[in-house]
Amino acid sequence: MYLAPARSLLNPACRRSENPKRPCLGAYPPTVLFPDLAGFTAFSERQGEEAAYSLMRHLLDLMTDCVRRQGGTVKSFTGDGLMALFGVPVAFEDAGVRACRASLDIQKRIASEALEIEAKFGLRPQMRIGLNTGPIIIGAVEGGEGTGINAIGDTVNLAARLQILAEPGAVVLSQATYRLVRGLVEVRPAGEHEVKGKSERQKIYRLNSIRQSATRFDRSVSIGLTAYVGRLARVGGSRASP
Repeated sequence: MYLAPARSLLNPACRRSENPKRPCLGAYPPTVLFPDLAGFTAFSERQGEEAAYSLMRHLLDLMTDCVRRQGGTVKSFTGDGLMALFGVPVAFEDAGVRACRASLDIQKRIASEALEIEAKFGLRPQMRIGLNTGPIIIGAVEGGEGTGINAIGDTVNLAARLQILAEPGAVVLSQATYRLVRGLVEVRPAGEHEVKGKSERQKIYRLNSIRQSATRFDRSVSIGLTAYVGRLARVGGSRASP
């Protein structure tokens, strides 16, 4: 297997190019989504590999649909979850909100089908989901059967760590993601936590909902608007003119 040269991305501001080794750069940071099925290891040991595979195949199809409906891309599948990217390879100014919406959709759909899934597979599914935003490394991995695109880096690693901190059925945001979607979502602070590989404790937030009528202006107000320096004198002068 050969790992082709990769570049750090804030966000490709264009669609996937013909050469995946040459991404283009843009201004909007991508958001990484990591879900994990609570209790999967115990279920796999109890029911066997075939039952575990059938359950995850069903859940992965459901989660992939939720991700794609919000413009996200599934980059890899794990044993009990997946990794999805929003804002790569297609740039979205609202990538963070799309990731939040996809996460809540995943939780809602799984909850609505929980009894049916439990009756069929023997486990009532509950997902833990972590979201993080920031630069990522995109590279082409060339193997014997073709070339694939993979994402790595600290942003990806932290997203994977955050889902461990989420309660079953919950979605948690990193500080970086919260800053990006602040004013557009409803959250509850979930404290500061030590995270493997990070020297400082990480603030996380539990995502509750998306503000249906929120706009980018609402987000600006929640952060704080910039004062018009010197405008008062100019306005006053205009009023004084005949």
